[in-house]
Formats: sequence, structure tokens, C-alpha cells
Amino acid sequence: MRKTQFMTVISALGAVVAGILIYVTPAAEAHGTLPQESAREIVQRSYAAIRQGNFVETLALTHAPFAADWGPWVHKIMEDPATRLINFYEASPQLWRVDALAMNGKILSTLLANDGKIQLVNPKNQTRLLVNAGVNDVLPWPIKWMLPTFKQLQEWQVHVGQTMIAGVPCYVVNLVHPRVPVSLTRMTYFFQGRTAEPLGVALYRGRHLEFQAKALVYSSGNPGPSVKGPVLLNTYRMTHVEWSKGLVEHMVPEHFGPLTQTHISQWPHQEVIRYGHGLNQVMVVVSSMQSAEAEACRRYHNPVQGYPGFSGMTDGLWSTLSFRYGSHCISVIGDRPLGLLAEWAKSSFFHKL
Repeated sequence: MRKTQFMTVISALGAVVAGILIYVTPAAEAHGTLPQESAREIVQRSYAAIRQGNFVETLALTHAPFAADWGPWVHKIMEDPATRLINFYEASPQLWRVDALAMNGKILSTLLANDGKIQLVNPKNQTRLLVNAGVNDVLPWPIKWMLPTFKQLQEWQVHVGQTMIAGVPCYVVNLVHPRVPVSLTRMTYFFQGRTAEPLGVALYRGRHLEFQAKALVYSSGNPGPSVKGPVLLNTYRMTHVEWSKGLVEHMVPEHFGPLTQTHISQWPHQEVIRYGHGLNQVMVVVSSMQSAEAEACRRYHNPVQGYPGFSGMTDGLWSTLSFRYGSHCISVIGDRPLGLLAEWAKSSFFHKL
């Protein structure tokens, strides 16, 4: 028991001093005073809770290269290397606000969702960018990535424990030893004990922590006007953007390798297509060859051995592949080896050529 108390105190001190990370050891995840629940029951309650909104969290962030795979919103708000904290306010699934902050509390960027519109606000140059003009998804990104899918609960060995996060009793749902081939070996999800609202997620490869976002501050109840942010944000000029058009003419395939197309989004100068589900999904981004994304690929990617015309980079966990397709640059991001992504891209995009 002394060991558990000692590790809890050390974790708390670490949060105060560093302001960015609380690591919960297996010893601290042992037993608690919350009722015993299965992982499925906890996740079911969590989905029901987040549909109600009405809570505020400050998350400490540990970066990872594959964070960009979570989609353009996540990438945009996390791309500043100074980002260490994320504040988000949930008044409802359609009304929320997310701030990316430096360790000193300075706001680096903000996402605002209201009235079916999502705006990306940059305080540095005082501009606003309309990134989505019609939102139908009932679970916006600040919540969705903090919950496992029921499919994952079936494919992984699951263990439920209890601990304290942000000063409240929490359930810890550990997914370990997957029954399907993946690079990640453990995924840990944290849920507020009483309401089951998600309080964070940690992803591991072996014993190495690859990514973590965990609540340092949590409060329930409607956050009210704070969701919409300071009035000053509304005075920033709206940046003009040219929306990408014409998915048909780009000949985006319905399948990428064995994965089926599951979602299509249009973004400024880009089209984003997702194949598959969950952490094992693959994201394909269609950009102009003159875009900043294409330039970054040309600058940082290396040729893929055995696949002329394909280039990429990998950290051994997630891979990014790129190739030219007509007048467009195709980028592929996924939890697969570069050679396999190149093989899938070759068969999916060039089989008719």
C-alpha cells in the first residue's frame, strides 16, 4: 500500500512541476472504491455521457509522429511543436471549443465548433479559417479518439483497473496483446468513475510510451460562454480558402489494398479519404503537386526500395508514403510497413493504367 501511495504522490508532483505528463504505473492501477464494471459497460456509459456534453478538461500532451494520422483537425492543432496542453470545453456534441497551449498557458491555436461550422483560429496572425461548413457527426474529434471501439475490445485482451486522474476516481481500461497484427502493444484509456467521461489515452509500443494525452484538470457541468471563447476571436478576419473539388476526376479507389473506403472529407486544397476503421485505418490525402504538403514530401521522403516512383518515411510504427498521380500528390499514412503501403497503392491506383 505504501508503494501505491508513494507512486501517486510522485505522479502528482510530476504534474505540478512539469505541467505536461502524469504517468500511472501498473501498481497505481490496482484496486479502488468504484463499483466493478466490465470494459464494455464502461465504454457504453462513456458514449452515452459524451453525447450529453457538459464538461471541461485540460489534457497534458506527449507528442508522437503519427499524431497527424488522426486527421486534419488534430494535425492542425497539434502541429506547433510548442503545444504541450490541450483545453477543451464540451457544451454539446455540436458546440465545443479546443485550445492548443504552450506550457506557459499561451494559446497557440483554437478550434471552435458552433452552428454546424468549425473554425480554426490563429491568434498569432489574428485569422480564422472555416474548415467545415456542415457538421453531422455527433462525436467531434476531441472526444472520439479518447475511446476504444467495441471491435477493439474484442480483438485485444482487456483489463480493467482503477486510479485517480485530475483528482477524481477513474477506471483504467487496458488493451494489451492484440490478436491481430499491429505495431502498438498496449492502449490505455481513462474514464471518470461516476460519469464515465473520457479523461485520456496512452499508446505504447512494448514498454515505450508512444503518445499520451491525460487530464490534468477536469470539471463537470455546462461550461457555458467559455465554449465560444473570448469575444476578440470573432473580430479576426476570415481567411479565404479555395476548397478542393472533384473526387470523381481524381479517380480515388473504393478500396485501398484490402481496406474499404469509409469516409471522405474535403479540406482547403485537399481531399482526405479514410480506409478501414480505428487505429488500423489508412488515410489517403490528395493534394496539388504545387501544395505545401507535396513540397514537404519531396523534401523529407526517401525512395522506397523496390518501388520506383514511391517515396516515404517511417519511425517503425507509422509510415508515410507519397507518389505522383497525374497532377496530384498522393500521401498515404498508416500503421503499415512502407513496402506494403506502396504495394497497396500500386494495385489500387495504377491497376487500370
